Amino acid sequence: MSISELAAAVGFGSDRQPVTAAIQFKYGANEQFYRDFYKLGGSVAFQYFPERITDTKTANYASKEIPGGSHPIYTFISGGERVISFDAIFCNDSDGSSSIGSGILGAAMNALFGGGGSGPSIPNNDRKDVVDIAAAVNLLSSLCYPIYDFDLVAFPPPYMVVYLPNSGLISSDGIKDSFSAILTSRTVTYEAFHRDGTPRIAVVALEFREFIQTSDTWQFVNHDDLIGNPGGRGSQYNRNHKPNV
Repeated sequence: MSISELAAAVGFGSDRQPVTAAIQFKYGANEQFYRDFYKLGGSVAFQYFPERITDTKTANYASKEIPGGSHPIYTFISGGERVISFDAIFCNDSDGSSSIGSGILGAAMNALFGGGGSGPSIPNNDRKDVVDIAAAVNLLSSLCYPIYDFDLVAFPPPYMVVYLPNSGLISSDGIKDSFSAILTSRTVTYEAFHRDGTPRIAVVALEFREFIQTSDTWQFVNHDDLIGNPGGRGSQYNRNHKPNV
C-alpha cells in the first residue's frame, strides 16, 4: 500500500486533507488476534505533518588505552540503536458551538495550521483543525502496552511502519520515506483546553526505535544500503550540493 493509498484509506489525501505522516500496524504472528483487538484496519494518519524530525544512529566501539599514546585505539563492536522521534500535534478547535474564527486562539490556530470551514457540530476529519484528541492520545498510548489474552498470556504491542513522505529517510530494508519501528516512548503535553476542560491542543512526543525483526529471520543493514544500492541516496551528494546525473 502506498502512502497516498494509506492516507486516503483513513480519511486523508484529498485537496482538503493533504497527505500527511501515517503509521501502518504490522502484526506478524497471531495477526487475527491483533486485528480483533485494535479494530482499525491496520493504519492511521496523523492530523498534521511533524514540524521537526530527529533521526539518531549510534555505533558501539570498545576503546583501549595505549601507554604513552596520544589517543586510545578503538575496535568496532556493533551498530547501536537508531532512534527517530517527532512531535505529533492534535487540535480540536470546535466545541460544537463555535467556529475556528472565534477568539484569539482560534485566529492563531487558523494562521498556524490553515484550518477552514465554519459552523457548529463539524464532524471529525471534516475539518483539518478538528480531531478527537482523547482517541488519538489513547491510541498512541496503547502502543506502549502489552496485550493479554483470556489466558493472561502477554503479547507485545504490534510493530509498525511509519511513513514520512518526502522526508528522504531510508528504512533498514531500503524503502524510501519510511521505517519499521517499535514505539518506546510517548509524552503528552496538553497545551490548551476548552472552557469545559476538553483538550483543545495536545502535543504527543513520540520516540521510535528502528526494528529489523520483521520475520522469523532478519538481515542486518549494510553500509551500501544507504550509499550504493537502489534507493541508497548517500552517493548522490557531491560538493556542488546537486544530485549526480
